[in-house]
Amino acid sequence: MDKWKKLMVHMGAYPAALVKWMTVGGLIGGVGGVIGSLFHIGVNYATQARGEHPWILYLLPVLGLLIAGLYRITKVEGKDTNAVIESVHFGKNVPVLLVPVIFISTVLTHLGGGSAGREGAALQIGGGIGHATGRLLHLGQKDLPLATLCGMSAVFSALFGTPLTAAVFAMEVISVGVFYYAGLLPCLTAALVGYLVSLLMGVPPTRFTVADPGMDAWIMLLVVVLAVGCALVSILFCRGMQETGRLAARLLPNPFLRVFVGGALVQRERHELYLYRRARLAEVIDWSFDGDCRSRRIIRNSIARLFHSRQSRGFRTGGAGAVFLSNASDAGHNSRVGLQ
Repeated sequence: MDKWKKLMVHMGAYPAALVKWMTVGGLIGGVGGVIGSLFHIGVNYATQARGEHPWILYLLPVLGLLIAGLYRITKVEGKDTNAVIESVHFGKNVPVLLVPVIFISTVLTHLGGGSAGREGAALQIGGGIGHATGRLLHLGQKDLPLATLCGMSAVFSALFGTPLTAAVFAMEVISVGVFYYAGLLPCLTAALVGYLVSLLMGVPPTRFTVADPGMDAWIMLLVVVLAVGCALVSILFCRGMQETGRLAARLLPNPFLRVFVGGALVQRERHELYLYRRARLAEVIDWSFDGDCRSRRIIRNSIARLFHSRQSRGFRTGGAGAVFLSNASDAGHNSRVGLQ
């Protein structure tokens, strides 16, 4: 009799866990959807304002000082996406102030023309929201990592309008080669709710039209070569970011001086390269999908993105440079082998 009783209790725990995590995922998705949508609106407004008033570009060093001061005042210096990953792996706390700091600093960086993507910022903001919400709900230490993943999925989904990609990406980015299957339903719930909230707030989803190129041995070979090329470019970008960060910290130990010099270098190079209006990621992808692919323009913008990302490293935001470079590699490769 006791055996059957224990079995029934054990079986009843699964529906209870399902209801619990769908509720938690939906709640975190709602909060993440609102914050992610506001973040999307803020970045777009900053980019539009800089395009209408190119003189704002000259304020980049000053904005860098404001961002460095913001990090210093809130005591979140050195906290980035790694802090969110460590919270999932080792149960470390994610500072709640990281959310507004990343939000404000990324918008200011875009306003000044600095090189900052939205992907890394979305993970940091979402991770902070998920972790803080989990603590407010008094979740245990074993449940907080999953709540953090739900927040990452929600904000990423609201920002780009890709709920399935957001859920899978959040679970995969935490550990290379490991997929947290137990988090699939909660993360997908958070991503879908976040996406719904973004639609209600008028944030358009990111959409691209992709034509089927067919499937044969030659196409597969070209895809393999392309994948290897993208991997090499990604390694170059990551190594460049790491080495530039170390070199800047060694030559300019003062973070305020370092960020000011970095902003000045980006401003000067943009002036010389006539890149007052550097293309955004979505525009580069649009060019890549264009039948008349202008690979020179994509490569020019992407190389500039590489150097600007390295020099903007003191801003501690963003991470789309590798995507820009990969699209440049795609465009150059496709235009030479006949892929559209």
